[in-house]
Amino acid sequence: MQVTIARQLGLEPTTVGNFFMNARRRSQDKWKDEDPKAVAVEEEQLSPTIGIGQRQPSDVL
Repeated sequence: MQVTIARQLGLEPTTVGNFFMNARRRSQDKWKDEDPKAVAVEEEQLSPTIGIGQRQPSDVL
């Protein structure tokens, strides 16, 4: 895939590979830098929408 992108853009495959590697690193750094409390609030807000929520002991059969 990266070779195809490099050919279409006229770039070296290593340049495209470096771009994707750096993008992955930036994404990981973003998650590390986020406030854990803010992430927990977002998860609570998303849970009911996707059907995954905190289970209570009474929910288990």
